[in-house]
Amino acid sequence: MGWFGAAGARFGALLIAGAGITAEFAGHGLFGGGTGHSNLLQLQVFLASVAVAALVLPLFRVRGSMLVPVTVLLVGWTLSGWLFATLERAARRRQQEAFNQQVVEAEAVIRLRMTR
Repeated sequence: MGWFGAAGARFGALLIAGAGITAEFAGHGLFGGGTGHSNLLQLQVFLASVAVAALVLPLFRVRGSMLVPVTVLLVGWTLSGWLFATLERAARRRQQEAFNQQVVEAEAVIRLRMTR
């Protein structure tokens, strides 16, 4: 996007935002694992980060060399994506384990009532 300047960065942000919103609306997005409120909050944070990047990236080109800023940005995005995925996966695993425990407890209560 850097080769097309500020307009390219804005257009890229628009494409990313459109794809993210469309995927969430269809139920296939990255932020579809929680409640409606938390999904929308995560989508909003993502869209805000895309918008900020679209505004800031063209400024790096004006300042001079883009090697260090782009490297820092890519490393930051990679680490934040990895952290989000790891935390989301752990939360889903904990929810599944809690649900399984509740099922086991409910089955035990049902068996107890049926044998009385």
